[in-house]
Amino acid sequence: MEKRVKPIVLFIIPSFRRGGVERVTLNILNSLDLQKFDVTILICTGKNNEMLSQLHSEVQIIEVNKPDVRRALPTIFKLIKKKRPDIVFTSFNHLSLPILLYKQLTKLNYISIIRMNTLPSNRLTSNFRGRFYNKIFSKVIKTADYIIGQSDEMSKDIMSFYNL
Repeated sequence: MEKRVKPIVLFIIPSFRRGGVERVTLNILNSLDLQKFDVTILICTGKNNEMLSQLHSEVQIIEVNKPDVRRALPTIFKLIKKKRPDIVFTSFNHLSLPILLYKQLTKLNYISIIRMNTLPSNRLTSNFRGRFYNKIFSKVIKTADYIIGQSDEMSKDIMSFYNL
């Protein structure tokens, strides 16, 4: 088995258009020391990802070109299995959930970092689908290695809402 020179870090994001989560992801990606990490960004959709031009040129870019996250999941799972990253970073709950479930089901050994992009207590859960999703996510989020809240208020809300 070949020894890796640098840890592989995989960022997974639905799109790379102009938005708050995308901007934060761009800032994190561009602040990483690429002498120490082999960094890849996987983008679920391949349209209008105009922020790619602002990304450091040494970051590998993979555009899956699917219409939504759900349809991109098989390709994402294949890539994780093939690439065997040391760290997987996501910023959207609807993407973090299947990535965390996949890790549990496959027993792949990577560090999962989940960046929460909104206060969990602000989520609308009045319909069955929302309540079901919250119930599943509240169990699965506990399997993440790291959960990032972008403020003290958000961190406290995450810990309270998900009983962490």
